[in-house]
Amino acid sequence: MNATKIVVPITDYPQNKEWKFKTFGMPKLPTSDMGETEVIYKILKTVHEGKSSNDFIKFEGNDKSFKLDRMYEWLRPLGLLKKENLVWKLTDLSKKYLETHDDLYLTAIFCSSLVFMGEILYLLKKPQKMNFLLEAAVKDYKINWKTPSEIRNRLKWFRDIGLIKYEDFKLEYSLTNFGEEFLKKIKIVMPTDIVEVVDCTETEKNIPLSNWSLNLYNNSVSFEKKMTIGYIPGKTIDAINIISEYLHLLMNETVVDDIREYSTTNYQIHLLMLF
Repeated sequence: MNATKIVVPITDYPQNKEWKFKTFGMPKLPTSDMGETEVIYKILKTVHEGKSSNDFIKFEGNDKSFKLDRMYEWLRPLGLLKKENLVWKLTDLSKKYLETHDDLYLTAIFCSSLVFMGEILYLLKKPQKMNFLLEAAVKDYKINWKTPSEIRNRLKWFRDIGLIKYEDFKLEYSLTNFGEEFLKKIKIVMPTDIVEVVDCTETEKNIPLSNWSLNLYNNSVSFEKKMTIGYIPGKTIDAINIISEYLHLLMNETVVDDIREYSTTNYQIHLLMLF
C-alpha cells in the first residue's frame, strides 16, 4: 500500500450520483488527532488487510475502541465499501484512494455522493455565514434540515482539507485559492437542476384493495402480535440514522423505482416488491 500521496487525475474522479440518490448525512467518524481523512484511510486499510468486521479499532487521541463493522456501515453509502455474501469489500473508489492517498480525490467522492457538499463550495465563492448556507439548503435545495449540524460537519471537512477559511470577527466562511481550483474539478448541482417528482396519487380519494390482499390481512393480523417494520440495513444502533435517510428521500415525493435504486446504490439491497 502506497504511503506517498499521489494526485488522482480529474478524468478518474467519480461521476456525480443523481441528486435523489445521494445520501444526506456525513459519516459519523470517531474523533481523533489524526484528522477525518486519516481515520477513513485507516478504516479502509483494515478491509484491505482482511480484518474481521467483529474486530475493534482505535485512533490516536481517542481512548475508546470502535467495532469495525459499524465503521464500515457508515462508509458504505458513500460508495467506499460494499458487502457481498456477508463479507466487506473495497470498491474501485476506495481502492484508488488507498493506492493514492489523495485527500482531494476522497473529497470528490464525498461531493459526488452527499447532498449539498460541493454546492457549499460554490456558494462560498462569496463569503457567507453558516445560517445563509442552511437557508440555501432548506429553501433552494428542499432539504429538510432543522439545525446546521450537517452544514457544520461539511464545513469542518473543507477546513481540514484547506479548501475554505473562516474569519472569526465576521463569522464568515469563504473559499481559499486551493478551494477555487478544486471547485473547477467537480460538478455542482444547481437548484434548477433538481427535478421535482409529481405525486401521482395526490388526487386519489379511495384506494381499491384486491380480494387476495384483504384475505391476507384478515388471516394474518393479530393485535396481540408486535408487527415488524421490516429489514433495516446496518446495526440496530444506527437504525434511526438510516430511517432518517429514507425519510429525507420520501420528503421530496418519490416513486417506487427511485426507492429501489436508492437502496441498491447506497446499501446493495435489491428490492423485489414494495407495498
